[in-house]
Amino acid sequence: MAAEVCQVVGGDFANLVQLGLAIGAAGTLFYKRHFETPQRPWLVWFFDTSKQGGVAFMQHVAGLLFGAVLGDRGEASPCAW
Repeated sequence: MAAEVCQVVGGDFANLVQLGLAIGAAGTLFYKRHFETPQRPWLVWFFDTSKQGGVAFMQHVAGLLFGAVLGDRGEASPCAW
């Protein structure tokens, strides 16, 4: 039996998926703001949403770092994350 090789998706398809997810997330936030009552000023809304985006970005980077460190040690593969 041949050893299974794990390959993380990359290239143009991965970039297209990431773009679609970003557009979907931003669209959801704009949609939610359109229907909120009372409606916050744009600056307040921007600060609230950018705070959420900043935290999500930090969590993403932390996951990448954990994957890289554990992968280099041989304790996990990229597909385990």
